[in-house]
Amino acid sequence: MKQFLLATLLTSCFMQFTTAQAVTLRLTDFALSATARDSSMSKLMKKTGATLPTKGLDKTWDYTALRDSTSELYYFGYVTQPATSPRPAGFSSATLQANSVTNFQAYTIPSRTYYQLNSSGFSFLGDSLAPTRFSLQAITGGSTDSLSFPANVHVYSAPVVQYLFPMTMSTAWTSFERVVTDFNLKVIAFGLNNTPGQSVSRGTYRDSIVGWGTLKMRHPSTGATLSFNALLDRRTFITQDSFYLNGTPANPLIVNAFGLTQGKIDTTTRYYFYASGFKSPLIAFSVNNSETQIVDIFRAILPSLGLTTKNNELVDLEVATTVFPNPTTEGATFEFDKSSADTWRVFVYNAAGQIIKNESVNAPIGKTQHTTRFDSSLPTGTYFYQIIDEHSLIRHTGKVQLNR
Repeated sequence: MKQFLLATLLTSCFMQFTTAQAVTLRLTDFALSATARDSSMSKLMKKTGATLPTKGLDKTWDYTALRDSTSELYYFGYVTQPATSPRPAGFSSATLQANSVTNFQAYTIPSRTYYQLNSSGFSFLGDSLAPTRFSLQAITGGSTDSLSFPANVHVYSAPVVQYLFPMTMSTAWTSFERVVTDFNLKVIAFGLNNTPGQSVSRGTYRDSIVGWGTLKMRHPSTGATLSFNALLDRRTFITQDSFYLNGTPANPLIVNAFGLTQGKIDTTTRYYFYASGFKSPLIAFSVNNSETQIVDIFRAILPSLGLTTKNNELVDLEVATTVFPNPTTEGATFEFDKSSADTWRVFVYNAAGQIIKNESVNAPIGKTQHTTRFDSSLPTGTYFYQIIDEHSLIRHTGKVQLNR
């Protein structure tokens, strides 16, 4: 009888222990559909008192003590929308796209990224870069020196997987990319006169779901505790960049002048918490290579959940903008408030995503007016614009109607 009671007790305990169900995320848990717009925005948090996420089963990660950073630093992800046509060759399977920017060191290049969303997962297919030219006078001293980029289209040989469905404990995947970006370099002192060059970037991305359980966060406005059934993803990026001029490795003096290191290998590790219904991670941790220190922590800004410091935290980022005349026949003036004295940019692009204007706005803090003239060859139609600050953050997006 005692043995029977003991067996019954052990069975009962085992059943109770196994009642917790591992978190699994599928396409149906993915908030963004192929027919809707969505955005990914995060805010920097304080690191004080934060600890690295623990790996394992049925964990409770309590980050209710974390607070937003007092700095006004934001990290912009992207705004996705259904893929439109025409699109560059190689992206016929794209279901989503995003107008964004690509950073080449201190230089910001307008770009469009293409994604694929299906029952297998959410993946990056590649991107296209708009033709852009930058003056190098501040670096080289040459008044005519420049770095220019022709139109670049990067189609990955295989998709770079962001999520692999179904995603649950121990799910793991590896993605690779090799991106060749063409440019032309003019530095008269080095005998370079629009010399063709290439930046070759190789990347390896390793993801592994290393934990599941309950994530607790503090509501930034009310202070209430919010709980989510979440997965913990450990992602490691290994990248290597090389630079060539006329088909041979670039002169170290040139490479170093841009703050680059030929062939340098960088390794970055991040931990992401994912939950049902959200495209972006609720909290993301960047750690050092030994994974002993937290470098940065970001939390998602999710107005639908009220995860904002204010009623709409994006108000801190958005700048009210007036465009006049609109409709216009020749040009338009953009009037907005600059929140910093650094160089901002105005991008204007057509319905196909081709950049037709990429102009600097050098003005002090305060109300600013920037006038753009449209080339006479541009046809009647609706054009789009973005105002981008010195951190490559999109501060306003709108439309301009051109009538010829």
